[in-house]
Amino acid sequence: MRRFKLPVFISLCVIIIYAFGFNDRDPKKIIIDNNGNSGVTVIDSKKMDANNISTWYRNNGNFNRNPTTGNSGFEWPKGSSKFARYASGLWIGAIVGNDTLVAVAEFDYEYLPGYVDANGNPQGKDDPMYRIYTINKGDTTSEDYLNWPVSQGAYTDESGKPLLMGDQTMFFFYY
Repeated sequence: MRRFKLPVFISLCVIIIYAFGFNDRDPKKIIIDNNGNSGVTVIDSKKMDANNISTWYRNNGNFNRNPTTGNSGFEWPKGSSKFARYASGLWIGAIVGNDTLVAVAEFDYEYLPGYVDANGNPQGKDDPMYRIYTINKGDTTSEDYLNWPVSQGAYTDESGKPLLMGDQTMFFFYY
């Protein structure tokens, strides 16, 4: 009986490790479109660290989870090593005809960088332009400020400059 328990225990441990995997830390995601074509998309991660909060955002719908460690990523107060959230993400549901459709981003990520065009086709998943842009108060020379993604719908002020909302503003586009 004892010889039987050890292999079962080891097998169970391996299954659990692979089930939870480490793909959250991998910045690349292999995707397969409706036509069976595969490709690789790059997932961008940026830390928001304004005021007294430090947290992570990713352009796959995930936030508050540290992509480098896979652990909690919403630290408050900043620098305290106290984490208020482990992981969060956008959940969207809709009823289309007789189908209930749901997209989730929390521990499994169903979103990709880019957008869906008027014909319903995903665009931009492998375009580095669909990354996370970050601007900070008083900084008008950073790459993100100078290349603010107005064509993606990022807000601008009345003079056409990036709209800063607070001490730090982030913009990213995903579907």
